[in-house]
Amino acid sequence: MDTNSTFAVRLKQLREDAGLSQTQLAERLGVSRGSVSYYEKDERTAGIDFLAAAANYFNVPSDWLLGLTNTRESENVNIGERTGLSDKAIEILQESRRKSESEPVKYRIPRNFDASCIVNYLLTHSDFSEAKEHIENAQRCSWTVSQKREWRDRMTNEENARLDCIYDEIESYGYCVLNPEEAVQSYEFQATKLISKAISEMCALRLPVPTFEDVISFTPVLEEPLTLEDAQNLIDAATIAKMAKEDDHAAQE
Repeated sequence: MDTNSTFAVRLKQLREDAGLSQTQLAERLGVSRGSVSYYEKDERTAGIDFLAAAANYFNVPSDWLLGLTNTRESENVNIGERTGLSDKAIEILQESRRKSESEPVKYRIPRNFDASCIVNYLLTHSDFSEAKEHIENAQRCSWTVSQKREWRDRMTNEENARLDCIYDEIESYGYCVLNPEEAVQSYEFQATKLISKAISEMCALRLPVPTFEDVISFTPVLEEPLTLEDAQNLIDAATIAKMAKEDDHAAQE
């Protein structure tokens, strides 16, 4: 779409999302209802004053209204443009960080391992580039599959049979002809394997095991032998206590 068409679509989208009629929006922006109608139908080009007023009223970047960016939230413009992250992705990362910082200490295991930590770990993992390449190849092969089906559908039975014979002849010389469907499955498997490996390694990350002194300092006098469950509970309690002490120390600094 061109700039005017994009502006028309997005202006109408904003108005409808806000639950406003054209008359109500016109009153808020100081124009006639007819002007709003013309803009939304792409029958007139809005002026700079109206563009600025609409952007300020709906708190969106004017570039978004004009179709120069797909990032709708003003504070996300630079982040979205530089990283390609959508507003939703940025919102999830920010909310995850806020939640991590506000949670009680006992729930922070591993500590501060929020969505941004997960994304950072996966993106910087040694296998990420290879996994990304497999995903891209799978996407290309998926496109080839759809094109091949259309191509095959346009061919006669004789032409299809002849093509199959050519494949058979090529394979008789010792070459492997991997059809696009098989290629997609192969690339998907390789990508899944690499990403699963990264996730498994990430899930295996743990806080340092509490020392004997940590446990003793938190352990009451025991009148009977510990069960394995009691011992694990004490280890968990010591871990929580140690983290609380670290948080208090950090707060004082």
